[in-house]
Amino acid sequence: MSYYEECCEKGTNCLHKTIKDIIDAQVKVAEESDCGCCTTGCECSINDLLAPSTTNNTRNTTIPFLLYCKASCSPFFATGIYKETINNTNFYHQVQTPIFKAKKFKNNSKNCVQLELLIPAQTDGSAIDIEDTEARNIAQYFTRGVTNNFIETGLCITIDLNHFFAITCLDPIRPIRSSNFP
Repeated sequence: MSYYEECCEKGTNCLHKTIKDIIDAQVKVAEESDCGCCTTGCECSINDLLAPSTTNNTRNTTIPFLLYCKASCSPFFATGIYKETINNTNFYHQVQTPIFKAKKFKNNSKNCVQLELLIPAQTDGSAIDIEDTEARNIAQYFTRGVTNNFIETGLCITIDLNHFFAITCLDPIRPIRSSNFP
């Protein structure tokens, strides 16, 4: 039985442990496998991120993930607001996304974590238009275009992990820098 299966069976806060492991793995990759029966999952993504790369130019640095709310069993969509200035006039736009990058735990907390909002990118590196995501439906979210990577937005939120009950990790990526975000 893996650590993740064991911690969830005991009723401990497996989300905290998983998020902590993601952050630790991302930090380890920035500083410088087999994972059982699953082909995709947080444990596999962490192992893949830490696996030696063939070249430094293609090294993945991030494990994107989704969180599921306790109350609804639905994926959590966060909203971020960004400012765009055109001809000395400010315009505010929203981004809604269920995809996150773990940044850090706040003030040594076990449950309070800072997440960066990631948005889907097309094969040319441009953002897929997601401003009108009202249905908060994963299937609709990913049918807006061909997603082959994610863009860092620079928009961060702080959440309490006690309000979530599940996590889905995607394969490790090297996200497109936030300078490509509007």
